[in-house]
Amino acid sequence: MHQRHYLVIVLVLLIGVLAAGCTAARKTPIPTPTRTPRPTFTPTPKNAPQPGNTVPVGATQAPTATPTPATPTATPTPTEAPKPYAVVDVGKLNVREGPNTLYHTLGKVTEGQRFEIVGKSPDNAWWQIKYEAGTFGWVYGKLVHVEGPSGNVAIAENIPALPPTPTPAPPTPTPKPALPFRIVRQPTSVGNCATALIRGRVMDRNGNAKGGLQVKLYNQWGYTVFVKEAGGTFDHFNNDPTAPNDMQKWNYTVFLSTKNEPGDYYAVVVRSPQDQKPLSPVAGPFHFDNICNAGWWFIDFQEN
Repeated sequence: MHQRHYLVIVLVLLIGVLAAGCTAARKTPIPTPTRTPRPTFTPTPKNAPQPGNTVPVGATQAPTATPTPATPTATPTPTEAPKPYAVVDVGKLNVREGPNTLYHTLGKVTEGQRFEIVGKSPDNAWWQIKYEAGTFGWVYGKLVHVEGPSGNVAIAENIPALPPTPTPAPPTPTPKPALPFRIVRQPTSVGNCATALIRGRVMDRNGNAKGGLQVKLYNQWGYTVFVKEAGGTFDHFNNDPTAPNDMQKWNYTVFLSTKNEPGDYYAVVVRSPQDQKPLSPVAGPFHFDNICNAGWWFIDFQEN
């Protein structure tokens, strides 16, 4: 009974399925053909999972470490070595073209000025410095002091050759100093048959008698015969009409007699019997022969 009941149910189900299939077949429309779109290229992200490396669903992916960019290393700035400087120690100092006083002078620098040292002379006596407008000059080492290290300063290159030593000009003859007195009358004879007299005047610039000096008389052998003082006033003579008017006064007189040697005589002004350095040119010669024609001799000296 029960089996028949199951068979009826199965049969009904089969009939229903077949009926549904037939109905669906009749109602399906003919499909309209559609245009298949052209495929477009989609770039794959760089971090997309590659085939074979797919992380299972639900699994936790380990974080990928992000590399830290390296900190750039700073390039060290080279430290400039300290430079030596020459500091002027005197009021004014010559800067020369080379390490010697024979070189020409480029200019002068003053106390306290500083100049960079760039070289030295072979004898270590001079410093080569940076001078004005990029030029180089030389200063004498004893007239400056050095600031900074100077032990590594090298001997300068291209030191100019010494200029030729100038030929000294011949010395100018030094004129002899003018003597304080000059001769204004050379020995002038006034005839008189008597003991020879040498008279005359020692005058100042204005023609007045100049006292305190001496007139020395010496002979041709250089022997001093007399040293007579010139007075501060004139003596007057007016007994010899043959004497010109300008011979009528004098302030010194020297006598020659037969005791004196005949020959040529000379006269000169001196300061004193002790100091007989000539103060005037030598007047003469005048001749004395200790006979009647000896005459009188007038010799005048005047201050310059």
